Amino acid sequence: MRDDDPNKADPASEEVLITFEQPFENHNGGSITFGTDGFLYVGLGDGGSANDPLGNGQNLATLNGSVLRIDVDHKDEGLAYAIPSDNPFVDVEGARPEIFAYGFRNIWQISSDPTTGHIWVADVGQDLWEEVNIVERGGNYGWSIREGTQPFSGVVSDAATVDPVWVYDHREGKSITGGHVYRGTQIPALEGCYVFGDYVSGRIWGLKLDAETGTAENREISWNGLPVYGFGVDEAGEMYVTTASPSGQGVFRIVSDTSVVPAGINDNFLDPDLDAEAWMKRFEVESREVFAGRVEVMEALGLEPGDRIADVGSGTGLYLSAFSQAVGEKGLVYAVDISPKFIEFIRRRIVDENLENVRVVPSTERSASLSPESVDHVFICDTYHHFELYGEMLDSIREGLAPGGQLVVIDFERIPGTSRDWLLTHVRAGKDQVRAEIEQAGFEFVEEVEVPAFEENYLLRFRKPE
Repeated sequence: MRDDDPNKADPASEEVLITFEQPFENHNGGSITFGTDGFLYVGLGDGGSANDPLGNGQNLATLNGSVLRIDVDHKDEGLAYAIPSDNPFVDVEGARPEIFAYGFRNIWQISSDPTTGHIWVADVGQDLWEEVNIVERGGNYGWSIREGTQPFSGVVSDAATVDPVWVYDHREGKSITGGHVYRGTQIPALEGCYVFGDYVSGRIWGLKLDAETGTAENREISWNGLPVYGFGVDEAGEMYVTTASPSGQGVFRIVSDTSVVPAGINDNFLDPDLDAEAWMKRFEVESREVFAGRVEVMEALGLEPGDRIADVGSGTGLYLSAFSQAVGEKGLVYAVDISPKFIEFIRRRIVDENLENVRVVPSTERSASLSPESVDHVFICDTYHHFELYGEMLDSIREGLAPGGQLVVIDFERIPGTSRDWLLTHVRAGKDQVRAEIEQAGFEFVEEVEVPAFEENYLLRFRKPE
């Protein structure tokens, strides 16, 4: 580091440790980590192209497709580093002695757990499978005779290979981004979890491995849906995510409000036996703040005849009648919901209440399913905390809003030490974080509107830039 600034590297101190052949432009790998043994581990891709055309993954004579282990504190003759004497292929004729494990396609990325000493590797797949691996001395991780736990391209081999500790297919994501085992103190729910993501699907998970049984539990961590480039940790063990950002704000710290999404938060609403009538009796009562304050909420929305509004997470349709009346016969109301049973209930309600300007829109966990610039207002009431993929959902809402359109979000305050225990375990993010996420998604904050009936809820107004 520089003598005058310990937080900056001295470029004059650079020393080239190792160079190697890179036959194609892709699968460069190159991520590095120091193990608890003090040695440097280097993760290298197979050299590129597709299908491992040079067979590097299974070739111990090349560094490509391997995890290397070298000693940077000492030098062997003719090298800028030393070979640890216990590396597994030191005495194997024709093998590169730097190799610690092999059979990898495109390592992205590699990290060391400071508590267990495990070396974790995320290996990007080709046709179908993405892998998470714990590196074993001398282990063959299968590429290109195998992808994930399956034979690759019909290849049949009796070679001994090490299974990944976790795989997922290309319905979940298409390019894994490895992270770190969380050893910080601010998010107890993540203690000991290997946190990783996917560049293509923009998802992040926490993988907890049971050391005794070898079984693993993978839980999704709430994220804004942006591409996951990489992860980092600070001296305290707290974790960061890097992503793309037109504003330059591309480094995010994972905090407790963005910890593991409550498991099954939407299961009740996706239940094929859901009783919508029973839910209406729970939703549409004076003890519920958004029902008691519905007149003030309507005033805050300021709907005009001819407006188009989407009620995202419409549920049993609490506000549909009021919306229908406010926008009139020349306006449109879109009732958007993920629950088939709620959609069915709303269709009956439209007929029973003669809501001729209301349209039903079945949505998904990733999208509100609105046509581009099809609405002037989007209303999200007690639903935002149910967005498991809030980044992708906000992107779809922004696309559906006309330029200058209004987004109104009502949700629960989440204040540790003040909010009810149910809210702290059920609601993912507090008001300030919700505002930050929505602004990050490209909306402009307008104001917070005070609603007299609200004690646990809040109302935030945003707009889509012209």
